[in-house]
Amino acid sequence: MVYYYDGVTEVGLGDRVELKGGFLFLFKKFLGQIIYVPGISPLNPNMEFNGLQWVGIDVPGQALIKQLVDPGTGRLLKKTKLLRRGDAIAAGEQNLLLDAESDN
Repeated sequence: MVYYYDGVTEVGLGDRVELKGGFLFLFKKFLGQIIYVPGISPLNPNMEFNGLQWVGIDVPGQALIKQLVDPGTGRLLKKTKLLRRGDAIAAGEQNLLLDAESDN
């Protein structure tokens, strides 16, 4: 299972989230949707490799953001905040989004 920073709330496919950018993004906030969750989504070697796992977040008009899951705690970084639960994404649609982003 993958959890948000609070360690209680599970990350789910389709969740709408807010991301706080770092220095390179001038501390902007972005809105996105979770499109890949390790352990829930079909295995994707670009998102799970060598014992590390990433959650895929689609930011419309921007890019796919891969957020590393802390291997010790199973949590995302504090800068990813759940806004609301969204509709689950079908595996086929999920793969299309991941493939489209990898072409960029």
